[in-house]
Amino acid sequence: MKNIKVNDFVQLTHNCIVQSIVEIEDGRSTINVKNVDLGTEFSITGDKLIDEVLSANDVLKEERVSQNEVIDKLVESNGKILSANFDKKDGNNRTIYGIFFSLDMRRGYSNVIDLEKPRVIGNGYDNRLKKVNHNTLHWVIIEGVRWVTKK
Repeated sequence: MKNIKVNDFVQLTHNCIVQSIVEIEDGRSTINVKNVDLGTEFSITGDKLIDEVLSANDVLKEERVSQNEVIDKLVESNGKILSANFDKKDGNNRTIYGIFFSLDMRRGYSNVIDLEKPRVIGNGYDNRLKKVNHNTLHWVIIEGVRWVTKK
């Protein structure tokens, strides 16, 4: 264990996929997850802790805004897990589940770490980077809000 001691402030950030949800007899829940970056598995128990878990799929409300505002939401997501729906170069529609990584305004896209793609360790860069085309961005889901481009 690292040099962690009582009264230290810590932050836990894991990008995970939910493998199962178990209801415990006392009404509490346990979520069993796999860390997509490290491949490790662990459990999250306790409704208060589970309520803090962010999901790239959970939509609590929907907001219709301009395309520029949807792009701003993507770019300003600050490492939060998200999903983004856009049309690829070949015209196919794609929903990506990931984390915003970088912006290329000159070319009109953002680089997003694709959490569905297995990570290759030791190659000097993140092999999961995918381009999200700003011109064909339909919506993003961040922290329970689906930001939809007005038509």
